[in-house]
Amino acid sequence: MNQKQYSLLLILVIVSGLIGGAVSSYLFQDKKIIEAEEIRLRSKTTTASATLRFIDGTPELVFLDEKKIERITIKTTALESGLVMKDQEGMMRVAIIASLEDNGILFRDRTGKERAALALNIDDAPILTMADNAGIHRLGFALVEADGRPIIALKNKNGAPIWTAP
Repeated sequence: MNQKQYSLLLILVIVSGLIGGAVSSYLFQDKKIIEAEEIRLRSKTTTASATLRFIDGTPELVFLDEKKIERITIKTTALESGLVMKDQEGMMRVAIIASLEDNGILFRDRTGKERAALALNIDDAPILTMADNAGIHRLGFALVEADGRPIIALKNKNGAPIWTAP
């Protein structure tokens, strides 16, 4: 091998090493940020999955069961955040809501009617309400008096008060 061939081989080895190093560092680097409009996670053993997505600019994390029914949804907006849990038929049964105006846990029956709620009102006073089969709030407990005294209210089938204490 003459001097010219040796120099050419040396330059070729150096350039190949630089290109290989650059390509491998690009391919195998630890990326700390993944950008996508939707990310889906799938199980290898079942059809259950989870999806992180944006709906109308609102981020949502959705968990689907083996039948592809949305069972849990977590979402947030500029005004509120929430968690919704659904039954095996996809009917909302429990919702947790957090915002400046509304904070609470709602419970719905199989038909979708709100049956019970535990919440904080706008003054951060705790309230527990229960509704009948028609979805009318019939029983309520609250600590809304300025001195923290409780209030209990019973209502008729039309939602009108029939008894309160104090």
